[in-house]
Amino acid sequence: MNLAAPTSPARPVPAGGEPRVPLLLLGTTIWLASEVMFFGTLLGAFFSLRARATGPFPPPGAELDAPVTALVTLLLVASSGTVHLALNRLRAGDRTGFRRLLLITAALGAIFQSAQAIEWSRLGFTLSDHAFGSSFYLTTGFHGLHVLGGIVALALLAGRSTRPAFGPAQLPAAEMVSLYWHFVDVVWLAVFTSFYLVA
Repeated sequence: MNLAAPTSPARPVPAGGEPRVPLLLLGTTIWLASEVMFFGTLLGAFFSLRARATGPFPPPGAELDAPVTALVTLLLVASSGTVHLALNRLRAGDRTGFRRLLLITAALGAIFQSAQAIEWSRLGFTLSDHAFGSSFYLTTGFHGLHVLGGIVALALLAGRSTRPAFGPAQLPAAEMVSLYWHFVDVVWLAVFTSFYLVA
């Protein structure tokens, strides 16, 4: 079902004529900046452990499934494209297209999450075996929690889009979820590069 395009600007325009950034989007941006520092700390700790290692790093028996993870990484990157297209559909007033693309994004995230869970179940080392294991499980585990949170947010937003009143006026909330999902994708690229390619 297509809605008519909005006649008023998507951003509030004060008397001075300059559009204001919605507080929701501003707050999300500040929160994500703190999350960048959090993951930066985890990756910094990983590289510090790697630099101080006296033996092979990762140690023998700590092999990761890079080819399969590379494949699901492509799916996660593709999900950034689908969530971007979803926003474009909302801006155009197409609730059905918006909802469909959100659900595709969530499905791609769920496939990625499932592949990570399968890899964890097949690894030959644990969190407490060595420094590499501790760093790997903590970093990928926290990222997995963020992916799960993103999937829930996408599903809730898709559910809200079934309401008759839902339309382009809800763009700030959709942008917040989209920005969070892009963040999850970018962080994973850094994690994948660090643990699967560099290590």
